[in-house]
Amino acid sequence: MILSAILWVLSIGIEGLIIYFSNLYSYWYVYLISIIILPILFILLFGVLLGILFFVSLIIKTDKDIKKPNKVAYWITFQVNYILCVLTSKIVVKNKELVPKDKRYVMVFNHRSNWDPMVIMKEFIDRNMYFVTKPQNTKIPIAGAFMKRAGFIPIDRENNKEGLKAVLKAIDRIKSNTGSIGIAPEGTRNKELKTPLLEFHPGSLKIAYKAEAPIVVTSLKGCENIHKNFPKRTKININILKVFEYDEYKDITSVELSEMIYKLIEEDLLS
Repeated sequence: MILSAILWVLSIGIEGLIIYFSNLYSYWYVYLISIIILPILFILLFGVLLGILFFVSLIIKTDKDIKKPNKVAYWITFQVNYILCVLTSKIVVKNKELVPKDKRYVMVFNHRSNWDPMVIMKEFIDRNMYFVTKPQNTKIPIAGAFMKRAGFIPIDRENNKEGLKAVLKAIDRIKSNTGSIGIAPEGTRNKELKTPLLEFHPGSLKIAYKAEAPIVVTSLKGCENIHKNFPKRTKININILKVFEYDEYKDITSVELSEMIYKLIEEDLLS
């Protein structure tokens, strides 16, 4: 992506200056040194960028309700997310051709790690994915401020009024063709993994019903291992299991649909 390319170009430029002014270009082993130095410079520059973004995040106002996503904040969020995913994971997507290309949709997925929406965002940037998230996530240093300004939707499940506002906002994103919505029906991370999935909240599907949008059923495997394996990259599997068109589910209840989706994801996780 663009930001990654910029950092690589800067890394190459800085490396060239180092080699030139240190007169290393006259030695044959300079090529071996450059192979080692280049990725180190990239990571250092990325670290500097994160430091700059940290200070920027301190002045971003997040106490007000964000009605319209900020395109610059979304671009920065995606670009940084892209680099983090490339550095930490090898993502394999199965059945991506099933995902609608001509309409916005609601993507539902199992939730085991904070990396879940990150890897989905990387692979489905062409659909402008906006995720429904816990309010606490908007307080995460650096990421939280940019996520909220970028248009991620905090939902307070304990406050019915605020929860309804979040649902209406997500519906509007789809109907206005602003973007697709990603949501984990479990509502929270399955940290202990005693079962493949936690209980689903059928209410999370209201967004699809009200927006009359396709539902893309997705399973994720491996995200929970990223922090354990780092700096080694982790293989992540994203499997598109089924796409429910509105006409397929409009006449069944959200509870029935939730059970169908639960079974699809559970079977894939156990396979």
